[in-house]
Amino acid sequence: MTKRKRLRIGNFWMAGCIGCQLELFNVQDGTIDFADYLDIINFDLIQEKNIAGPLDIAFVEGAITNKKEEEELRKIRKESKILVALGSCACFGCIPGLKNFIRGRPFGVAKPLHKFVKVDYRLRGCPINRKEFIDLVRHLTRGLPYRENTSPVCTECPLKGSDCFLKKGIPCMGPITAAGCEAICMKNGQACEGCRGPILFEKMSRRLT
Repeated sequence: MTKRKRLRIGNFWMAGCIGCQLELFNVQDGTIDFADYLDIINFDLIQEKNIAGPLDIAFVEGAITNKKEEEELRKIRKESKILVALGSCACFGCIPGLKNFIRGRPFGVAKPLHKFVKVDYRLRGCPINRKEFIDLVRHLTRGLPYRENTSPVCTECPLKGSDCFLKKGIPCMGPITAAGCEAICMKNGQACEGCRGPILFEKMSRRLT
């Protein structure tokens, strides 16, 4: 069994709704086997006294929308061994990125973290899936690499065959959206909106041809 390492971690928030950080509060029983290996030294949402760094892992939520956020992100990256983009806003721009489509862009643009710094791992979702978060942290406390789920949402969807939204003529992003959400929208009678971002381009091109 791989020996676990004690890690110094920090949670940071850029332009977003804090929904992904709030989701971390729902991570309870699943953290028992690795909670003793984490030192949370920076998390504004739950503690007043925070330390700047250095960090083993930095979780960063939200998109980058201005120079101040960009500078803060670069500082976090410099002080962190591993940087994790937390949620779809950090991974792809997501909701803040909607302002990019306003004519003339009067409110500037929103960009994902990887446009400015190296991102080691991505946790997709709006908000993130707590099981994926637990799986990632378990891997990192053991010093093991983590593999992102790049299969389409269809692989998790319970609506097989004639029940498929697309076969009913209802638009659904499931075939080109990365899995990992456990098809929560389809299980609740809604088509996939693509909040987890696209699957790998090579896989997407095959599905669109």
